[in-house]
Amino acid sequence: MANRYPARLGGRWQFWALLLLPMALMLLASVWYARPARGDPGQQHSWFIWSGIVLALLFLAAFVFSLRKWSVKLRWVRHLGIEENAHPQTLSRRLREMESELDTGDGASPRKLLAEANRILKETNMAGVREAVIEYQATGRGLAKRPQLKIRRRERFGRMNKWLEVHVALGTVACIGAIVHADWVVRSVLGLCMAALSAIVLVTGVFGWWMTRAAPRLLVEQKLGMPIEVVGRVADHLRRCAEALLSLMEPEPRNHVAALVTGQPSAQTVAQVMKRVEGDETARDVLVLAGTRRALLKSAAPSFRIAFYLRLWRWIHIPSALLLLFLILIHIWTVIYF
Repeated sequence: MANRYPARLGGRWQFWALLLLPMALMLLASVWYARPARGDPGQQHSWFIWSGIVLALLFLAAFVFSLRKWSVKLRWVRHLGIEENAHPQTLSRRLREMESELDTGDGASPRKLLAEANRILKETNMAGVREAVIEYQATGRGLAKRPQLKIRRRERFGRMNKWLEVHVALGTVACIGAIVHADWVVRSVLGLCMAALSAIVLVTGVFGWWMTRAAPRLLVEQKLGMPIEVVGRVADHLRRCAEALLSLMEPEPRNHVAALVTGQPSAQTVAQVMKRVEGDETARDVLVLAGTRRALLKSAAPSFRIAFYLRLWRWIHIPSALLLLFLILIHIWTVIYF
């Protein structure tokens, strides 16, 4: 099942070209120009200026990805490229017909089914759709809103994964290029801070790049049967249902099962309590709800850990990158005015 969600980040030759080519050029420039310029203040100053300009452009280009990611919060950006689809009912009807044919065991080959599905998508104007949005429009005063299906075939500013590839490649080159720009020597406290932040941003960026590749596959392999975002709400709903049943129970059996509702008891503890309240149907229902909640949270624990690692990465990478950008601006200002 995980093969249905291939992680393509870093798998394209363009990504590696964008990563390795600028890095090789920067290292060659360091060997060809910066090292011979040592001892000549004029040539060394020229190296610092021109390599600093290139480095600032690389950091700026990597930062543009953050603006692109933030832009999806703007309504007008989200609605770019959206068009109306005039055949949602036809699509639904044809798909139901196709599903009924599969249920009856018609014996159609996968090639025939794929050709039929592509033909249905083309007839209903849904071929090549990347995103579908349902909007509700008012049909008149006092009348129910009419659902309207709108579709987007492509991203006007490009796919987000391509932006992420550029961000990772140029950000890596910029972080490594910081020490190359300094001619492999840190000469000030500001330079030390920028070098340390560049290392932190680089390491956390590589970790985030790996998580971007691994997290979707790991989450799919958990097979929860529901999105990880709703697991907490489902667990809370099970807890509230169990608490409502607890309020209907007699005090003695309630004391036995109350501790199982909010915690995550072991299977052995649940079995022991079931023996004590045997014959009480309400207590049995409470235990079933508590056991279901426990099993759900236990199966979702790996997914919660992955989500926590992603949040932890975001808490470190983004503030470090912003602080590094601020120090770069201070560095540029000191070079210009001093």
